[in-house]
Amino acid sequence: CRFSPGRMPLQLRMRLIDELALPRSLISTKRISRTQKSNIVKDVRAFLGMTKCNNAVLDQLRDRLIQETAAEEGDIITVVNAAVAYLRTQFIELPAFTKISDLCAKALNIADQNLMDKLGSALDQNTCDRLDALLVSTGTRTAFDHFKEDIGSAGPKEILKVLGQLEQIGQYPLDAPVLGKLTRRKIDSFALLGWKNNAAELDHLKPG
Repeated sequence: CRFSPGRMPLQLRMRLIDELALPRSLISTKRISRTQKSNIVKDVRAFLGMTKCNNAVLDQLRDRLIQETAAEEGDIITVVNAAVAYLRTQFIELPAFTKISDLCAKALNIADQNLMDKLGSALDQNTCDRLDALLVSTGTRTAFDHFKEDIGSAGPKEILKVLGQLEQIGQYPLDAPVLGKLTRRKIDSFALLGWKNNAAELDHLKPG
């Protein structure tokens, strides 16, 4: 119904007209006005039992994603799929895909920031200072760069190097209760964030 009737097969036009109890004169109509098209869309929406997506629905969807899917998942595609599934189960007409993807990206950013804020507030000052020190350069590199360093091919020296890194990481015990509530998928997404960003960029991501 959002396209010109002339582009629709005749049998499909006849079926829609019969199902929606529309005037039979529309069968031979090749073009319709914007008002006619709007009326047909309303009839189809009512026939399918669907409601139009509005700003209030999108705000509710965003809040729902922040509390649920975006708080557990780190993949934008998974969040988008959850948004589409919710709208379909509620019989709400899907908005433009760009609107859904933008909303999901915003929900994911807010959920991540909320988790970072909770983590930051759950750590004592001494732990925070020690973690911040990882991002301070002692020359050309930071301690964080050392932890991110690629070990290359696996061999005895490389294994010893990894064991040394793990031992150093073990000196930063993080026993905040909020950590136990993070899903493996969310932890993986944070790990990927650390891998992609350098120390200076990560410093800007710290909770205020």
